[in-house]
Amino acid sequence: MRRCSVRPGFWYHRENIVHFDVGAMCILCGRIEETHAITTAELAANAAGVAGGKPILSDADFIERLQEDDGGAWAPLQTIGFSFLTSRPASSTGSDYTGFNSFIDAQKETARLALQLWSDVAGLRFTENAPASARQGQITFANSSSIADGVWGFAFTTGITRPVWVNFDSTKDSWGGRTPGSYDLSATLHEIGHALGLVHPGDYNASDNSGAEVTYANKADFMQDSRQYTLMSYFSATETGANHARKYAATPLLYDVLAVQDWYGRNYATRAGDTVYGFNSTAGRSVFDFTQNTQPVVTIWDGGGRNSLDLSGFSSNSNVDLRPGSFSDVSGLSRNLSVAFATYIAAVTTGAGIDTVRDNGLSNRILTGAGDDLVTLAGGGDDTVDGGDGTDSLRLLGGSDVYRAITNSDGSLTLKGPTGSLLVSNVENFVFTGGAGQTLTREQVAALDFNGLLYIASNPDLITAFGADTVAARAHWLGFGQREGRSQDSFNPLTYLATNKDLIAAFGLDLGAATRHYISYGHKEGRLLAGFDGLAYIASDTSRIDTIGVSAVGGLLDYIQNGAAKGATITFDGLAYLASYADLRAAFGLDATAGLNHYLNYGVKEYREVRFDAAAYLASNPDLIRAFGADLKAAYSHYFSFGAAEGRGWKSFNAFDYAGSNPDLARALGYDTAALTRHYLTNGFAEGRPTDAFDVTAYAMANNITGDDWQVAATKAFLAGTRANGTPFGTDQTNHWLTVGTPATGTFSSINDNDWFTFRGDAYTNYKVTLEFLTLSSATTLAELGLRGQDNVLVTYKYGRYPSVTMEIFTQEAEDAIIELTPFSATAGDYRLTVSVVTTNITNGSGGAPAGAPVEAAPFELDIPATEPRPADYWLL
Repeated sequence: MRRCSVRPGFWYHRENIVHFDVGAMCILCGRIEETHAITTAELAANAAGVAGGKPILSDADFIERLQEDDGGAWAPLQTIGFSFLTSRPASSTGSDYTGFNSFIDAQKETARLALQLWSDVAGLRFTENAPASARQGQITFANSSSIADGVWGFAFTTGITRPVWVNFDSTKDSWGGRTPGSYDLSATLHEIGHALGLVHPGDYNASDNSGAEVTYANKADFMQDSRQYTLMSYFSATETGANHARKYAATPLLYDVLAVQDWYGRNYATRAGDTVYGFNSTAGRSVFDFTQNTQPVVTIWDGGGRNSLDLSGFSSNSNVDLRPGSFSDVSGLSRNLSVAFATYIAAVTTGAGIDTVRDNGLSNRILTGAGDDLVTLAGGGDDTVDGGDGTDSLRLLGGSDVYRAITNSDGSLTLKGPTGSLLVSNVENFVFTGGAGQTLTREQVAALDFNGLLYIASNPDLITAFGADTVAARAHWLGFGQREGRSQDSFNPLTYLATNKDLIAAFGLDLGAATRHYISYGHKEGRLLAGFDGLAYIASDTSRIDTIGVSAVGGLLDYIQNGAAKGATITFDGLAYLASYADLRAAFGLDATAGLNHYLNYGVKEYREVRFDAAAYLASNPDLIRAFGADLKAAYSHYFSFGAAEGRGWKSFNAFDYAGSNPDLARALGYDTAALTRHYLTNGFAEGRPTDAFDVTAYAMANNITGDDWQVAATKAFLAGTRANGTPFGTDQTNHWLTVGTPATGTFSSINDNDWFTFRGDAYTNYKVTLEFLTLSSATTLAELGLRGQDNVLVTYKYGRYPSVTMEIFTQEAEDAIIELTPFSATAGDYRLTVSVVTTNITNGSGGAPAGAPVEAAPFELDIPATEPRPADYWLL
């Protein structure tokens, strides 16, 4: 087992606590500029070239740094026991353990709270004193007064039993772990993080450095290695520009959450309803009640609902960013409150300080207090802003030339603009950021009751009549337009820009310029006003869901500001999504929009994904090629109406097999699977081209070609003639696709006749793979049952003899798994292979109703009913 020690923030002595701020131990080459409310991506951009010249890691690389790479993860959603030792284990030998003493009640409360905080964010199930038969492993807690000074405690990152030891003497030491923000709670969270498989983000450990000083300057090898980002770090948040004063993390922090969710899945059941964080908290955790946790260092993870952040009790200045993955400054600290990715805060109330608020992609309700506050609306949505007392300012996207104001009876203003309809009250200054920028008073904004440019652009006949003459437009509105019921503002420059990519390059986010372009040129050119689907754009990349949320306007803004320049495209297909699941086909039929909405609102949380490929469906069924050619619309219609019921599949055709079987196509089309499939439908089938003269899967297995792009690599190697075993095995099989729950039969015709099958596993699901030998044999070993992941890496194997061999697997993500069958005896003969579901931990929604969450909400006592233990041959895929 790997042992990790903790010394985050200061050297630790129970009798004489000596605070030693790690940030004071070195002189940095540069210091990150204080930017306050900001996202991690923006922090990384601002940090370029500073923080001692340290590199900036991507989210994926940061997560990898935190994860033990040698068996650290337990299986998700399976019981992990925990217990408090009452005697020293016989296996605990050495000076660190001679001072054994048991946890006191206050320590037990802290440990239970810390376990609950970890299980709140991820698919973790903890049961106190769970029997060995009902758990996959356990965490034990104990004290020892003989642990070396300078080490608060240590834990182990691997093993069936993972002890947590704390440097504590119950006869004389005091414990502060019940207080949110205390070092003892934070360190307990840190050590449990180790027990869950997390490690320090750098190559350091308090007990392994031979007395050498561990500093950010000499041990942090990337910028974000600080306790601003992860409580697994040793280094003060000041090293990366934050200020947490003497407060410590009371929850897993931003990247701790990402790392454990990457392994164990997300707990969408946590606070799935409408929840208030801060003052007047309804979160049910003391760490999120700011009357108790008065200077919070926390990350908010929330499973759903319309959530609020209440900072009304703070008199100090707050700088609040509501975007997922952002940091905010509250209660006199900086970058101390973060919002987890895929967590959405819809409303915020600030206190009496001079506050700033930045919205997100939702329809936000923003109420600021008595100070001279600034609210920035840049995320989209139908927002409500109430500035309260003081002289307040509202910063808006675009210039005043793309807004229209309506004065309401209560004195509030409704601003109709490109990002939504905004309801504004108690705001004195309006800052328009478009063009050269402009600041107007409330009275000046109220006078924007008619927008001539938008009126003209919204009525194409007026473009022909008036061009950009706004005076003529107002006269027309007053004389004719009102009576005719014409629209004043149906034209939206945001959708116009997103639909016409070349205009993004020309104008960026200059919405006024986009409006004038349409009037002067776009209308005559026949340009489309709309067509870019912001929601489909978000659905095409789950990271956008995590950072933007379900916001069509947010999708448009992200595409214009980021995606277009990076070549991002819309790839999500609502029909393909529906076709992938029988319950969705039954509920929604051929309604692609319903498919998109289900995926965004439920499917993501159910770990569903698009599987169906309409082109491959046609290519896998020759009669359909003859009937429909390459008509994908007809393919969908046929599959929904007939194909699914007939048991037709879409996996028989493999574009890489086709490329390997036809070298001229590989030279002409490369390894573009869509182009290869399209060629087969439009030309290759009629030409009688072979599709199975090459078997990419068999070839890759025979030559041990693995990795994310193993099919490309294997096909290239085969065509280049650089590998042996060019003749594929398994070619006698008529079908390699295995449907879960439906047995497949085959025959080992000789000892060299390896067979293979593939099946699609759902996320967080237990499967049993059974290979039955149908021919009586006394051979000691008849065949090997092997399992490969979707990267073609061999995960495990097992030898079998008559009558059968089985193994259980757990698919952590939805992915294709490959089953490899290798005969060891000429008497192996006939076989039957079955993959069946043992348990599934995802409740799929049906008929569009909200689906159940993938993780149970654990009670505070963590007394969750035990699940069946993991068998000895249980493998995580």
